[in-house]
Amino acid sequence: MTTALNDIDLEIEEGEFVGIMGPSGSSKTTLLHLLATMDRPTSGSIEINGVNPLGLLDKELSLFRRRQLGFVFQEFNLVHTLSMKDVLLAPFIMVTVVVGTYFLFTQLSIYMLQLAQGNARFYYNRTNMIMIAQLAYKLKDNARMLFIVSILSAVMLTASGAVYTLLRSVQLDGAQTQYEDPEGLFALILFSGMFISLLFFIAAGSMIYFKLFTELREDQEQYNVLTRIGMTPDEIRKIIVAQLGIIFYVPCIVGIIHASFAMKAMDNVLQLAHWSYSFGVICIYIAMQTIYFLVTCHDYMNHVVHSNKSMRSRGGGYDH
Repeated sequence: MTTALNDIDLEIEEGEFVGIMGPSGSSKTTLLHLLATMDRPTSGSIEINGVNPLGLLDKELSLFRRRQLGFVFQEFNLVHTLSMKDVLLAPFIMVTVVVGTYFLFTQLSIYMLQLAQGNARFYYNRTNMIMIAQLAYKLKDNARMLFIVSILSAVMLTASGAVYTLLRSVQLDGAQTQYEDPEGLFALILFSGMFISLLFFIAAGSMIYFKLFTELREDQEQYNVLTRIGMTPDEIRKIIVAQLGIIFYVPCIVGIIHASFAMKAMDNVLQLAHWSYSFGVICIYIAMQTIYFLVTCHDYMNHVVHSNKSMRSRGGGYDH
């Protein structure tokens, strides 16, 4: 058995500034850990301001640390699993992802239209041409909103997974804190992270909801024109469901992809694997988004159908 510290007799008066120097391996860090009450000596005693911290219970020791001690950890200044190249590339990658996401939504409608036109049999079949043109218009018109919603979704999912993963890594490392009830603190931080994620979800869903109903009058006129040229209510419902589905789920899917890469990177940094929790968060988000979609689709459909019925009752939906 190797003895790290032997025959140490150290006394530091109040107001003194003391530096501990010595070659590598001379147990400087061990001494500091003992003085900070993070480690317990196998023999001997420690006294700080007249108190022997070795005789305190865990809660008493946490309170003592909070009131009497302060820590600066030299090991945690940098992420030890990342190289300097990784650290420097991180902002560039983040900017590239954000800009790429914006161009995805601004150019997606053009790509979708060109892809559909390449299959003439599908494009000119029944009402597909009208439906695809409507979808392309919606994507182009709402590109900025879809971009913001996808970023909010990615932030929400990443925050939910990050808070849990960080707290879990602290618990697994057995890190001691200066707080009297660290478990309660961890639970509070986890609740705060979930609450913030919920606010982001409501903000993202509300943006889509109010954007749709802000343009409702214009959409009603377009659907009335489609009714006038002979499209059936079922065909119009099909177009509406497809449009709302893309508006709700495309930014959702993009946000999930971004968050998955972010959570994978965090797992690599912390050398943990919590994909079961991350998968659960993603499933909950998809379920909540689906409920939001069904409610919005129901309200939106009722307004459009009511508008078409009103036009028919006034004779405005047909030429005479």
